[in-house]
Amino acid sequence: MSDNNFIVELNEFVDLTTDMWRNIYKKVRKEKLYASKHDYGLKVFVKDIPELHNFSHRFNLKDHFWVLLTNGKSNSRFYVHIDGNFEDGSPGGINWPLENCDQKSTTIWVRPLEEKYFEISHNSYTLNEDVETEEIYKYHCINDQPILFRSNLWHYAVNETNSNKWRVMIKWELLADSWESLIDEFKPYTKQI
Repeated sequence: MSDNNFIVELNEFVDLTTDMWRNIYKKVRKEKLYASKHDYGLKVFVKDIPELHNFSHRFNLKDHFWVLLTNGKSNSRFYVHIDGNFEDGSPGGINWPLENCDQKSTTIWVRPLEEKYFEISHNSYTLNEDVETEEIYKYHCINDQPILFRSNLWHYAVNETNSNKWRVMIKWELLADSWESLIDEFKPYTKQI
């Protein structure tokens, strides 16, 4: 499978840069602007962040975003999951790696090797821990490199830093009919190598 079945590296958006996201993240933490707190991060509604109002109308984005947090000590690995649910119309999103994302910050997509494999939680499907998987793709999220991220396939994140420093990433899910339609929509923003 090709890389763009899982991620597409994007150019920095002029009106929403990674540095702007860092400032938003600091504001969310300082002013406790999150709607809910989970073991993997913070859910934040766009309506509470005025800096995002113009950008949120450019694309068909959900009304909230996530601040994903891991560190190498207390929660170094997310469980295998699919973001959202199969019918929510979100095949992917834009991810902005902000802090402590480097070659030790890895997302791995997998294929379950058996059928009795998932549980439904309030905002995702989670693979049962005893299910064997086969790795199908791996990507290192790197600071300051926004990506179009395919989230409707089984995946998990690993933070191999063995450090208490937080790996911080923003995830803003997009509404679309398919992953392929997102790739087409974001062609003008795709990083050319």
